[in-house]
Amino acid sequence: MLKNSFFRSYKGKIEGFTDDFGELEFLSTINVGLTSVANLPKLHKPKTLELSDNRFSGGLEMLAEKCPNFRHLNLSGKKIKDLCTIRPLNKLQNLKSLEIFNGEVTSLNNY
Repeated sequence: MLKNSFFRSYKGKIEGFTDDFGELEFLSTINVGLTSVANLPKLHKPKTLELSDNRFSGGLEMLAEKCPNFRHLNLSGKKIKDLCTIRPLNKLQNLKSLEIFNGEVTSLNNY
């Protein structure tokens, strides 16, 4: 388990976070200044991924490539405005729960 207090961000990338961490099961990068999901290393085993309150927008299609096996995803605090933005998450076959607290998409009809 790694939590955000472990990380520092430099130019939108998490310093020192490499493919060596591929066996993590819980990763919290809440408010670390991440600007792109593409900046994450490939993670094979995470069950929980917390990406809330970071500065990236879009790019969620990279999650299926970078972190294909997680079950819980937290995108709270993201300015997700429509369902098209989260549609790439359909590729995540193991995803069971998605948290989007304070996302604009949650106020849409038929959300």
